[in-house]
Amino acid sequence: MLLSRSYFGRFILKPIHEFLNRFVSRKSKKCSTCCEDDEDGMFRLPNELLKKFNEIRCLSVKLPGHDGDISPENGSGALLKWKADFGKELENCVILGATGFQKSETKLEIGSVSANLTNKQLKKRVVWTISCLIASSARHHMLKQIISQNGMIREVKISDGSKQGTIEMTEKQVAELRKEMNSTAAELDRTRIPAVTIKMWYVPVLELPESAGVMRGATLTVIRPTVRASEMDDDVTLAVGAFGENFMVEAVRKLIATKKSYTLEMNSF
Repeated sequence: MLLSRSYFGRFILKPIHEFLNRFVSRKSKKCSTCCEDDEDGMFRLPNELLKKFNEIRCLSVKLPGHDGDISPENGSGALLKWKADFGKELENCVILGATGFQKSETKLEIGSVSANLTNKQLKKRVVWTISCLIASSARHHMLKQIISQNGMIREVKISDGSKQGTIEMTEKQVAELRKEMNSTAAELDRTRIPAVTIKMWYVPVLELPESAGVMRGATLTVIRPTVRASEMDDDVTLAVGAFGENFMVEAVRKLIATKKSYTLEMNSF
């Protein structure tokens, strides 16, 4: 499925550009703690704190969570988890979402029923995908600023208090990004998302017998840059490795096992 250029530009790209322009136009200010918000609610990079350390090799940053995040931890009942890998740009992103998730003390007999996505359901999942890509892009931009000021960093991770999303970079990926930054005289621009190919699996009611739970509106999304999509690992290896919790691993395997997926293409933004 290919989103039309006019629809994509008007309803998706324009608000994304406005959001990211506001985000990256702000100059980073000094702060005393890596989880500090100033009076306007903007998260500040921990540049001043990190300057006190000369040999940081591995860095993990946890961003404040927000009440609006789609997370069981916030009591919404819905679920949205994502993990993205970056080098100098996006390498892949895996998203697991559900409109509802619950544990059950007794075995459920509803089964896992396959069905097609309606236009309304697809639109919701496109919004999920866009929001996760925006969040990953913003965090990568943050990492570029941190890495540029800390030459010893080899591995880095950014997560959040809502346990919704994670971006990680290995030593090889950090080295690739640092080389890219050193080769250009331009300022640290925001991280653009390249043109991507999206595969999406959907099951309206997904029973998870091993985890004694059920997911409603269960959706798995695997995103790769279009130019490199054929070079990457298989979907199972990538998606299963993205999440550590047992019920998510079980959900990923069962969703891919349905063998029915949607394919979308998204332009760079």
